[in-house]
Amino acid sequence: MNNQKTYVAYVAFFIAAMVFFIYYLFPSTTIADYMSNAASLQHPDLEVFVDHVSPAFPPGLKFDGLKIDYRQQPALTAQRARFSPVLRTLFSTSRKVNFDIVCADGSINGQADIIKEKDGVLIKSKAELSDIEIGKINAVNVYSPHLLSGILNGQVSVNTDLTSDVQNEAELTISDFKITLETPIINVESFEFKSIVASLSLSQRRIRLRKCTLKGRDMDGEITGTLSIRVPFENSLLNFSGTIQPHPEFMAQLSSTLPVAMLSAQSIGQKGLPFRIRGTVNNPGFSLR
Repeated sequence: MNNQKTYVAYVAFFIAAMVFFIYYLFPSTTIADYMSNAASLQHPDLEVFVDHVSPAFPPGLKFDGLKIDYRQQPALTAQRARFSPVLRTLFSTSRKVNFDIVCADGSINGQADIIKEKDGVLIKSKAELSDIEIGKINAVNVYSPHLLSGILNGQVSVNTDLTSDVQNEAELTISDFKITLETPIINVESFEFKSIVASLSLSQRRIRLRKCTLKGRDMDGEITGTLSIRVPFENSLLNFSGTIQPHPEFMAQLSSTLPVAMLSAQSIGQKGLPFRIRGTVNNPGFSLR
């Protein structure tokens, strides 16, 4: 009996010692520096900063205070992020990693498939976006001249294979969306939408909005088009078109700005009032056609 107690005591001491060495002597700074250097080597415009790194269970790494900058501008700040490899894939050419990122009052959860090939590494990933506050995404505040708010949910897939027709796809929903314009359009300073449902893709530096349906307080509408990405991002080209169905109260508000004939039931019709958005991100142009 005494021998059994002694054995249990040794095991408990060994486990406690392992926990101490793993958690308290974990090389947090070394791993954080490695992450930052690796990100810069892969993409010189990216900078990654981590306050603290610790081991996690199931086996993986937990990052506290993760910050990503793009071209020396804040792009994303995460309160914490956790990455856990799928153990059975560690020694294969296709390694899978589960991730869970807490940011902007919401979360990003998914799995990345890291594929080793002769010419380098391919990454295929799928993620679920849950309850993310748009106004708290750093990149939105940096690159948009307008004030945005709303709750973002959806699914995103990423494929770094440049030979693929589509590298990135997303099915997104935004609820309680509000945009306060830097410069009013047709004397309107802001728009509010109860829901926005969008399907889009990114390929060869072009974001294609395949379909976007808006249900709003003042109007409903549909939009399609493209955003051609330029450097800097503010110079990216807008090419969108769509239709809007103004609600009666909003039509009354517009009557003081737009010709009455344009707002007639005959002009709007069943499909709505057509419009275009052209120009650049920092200098968009809006027109009714």
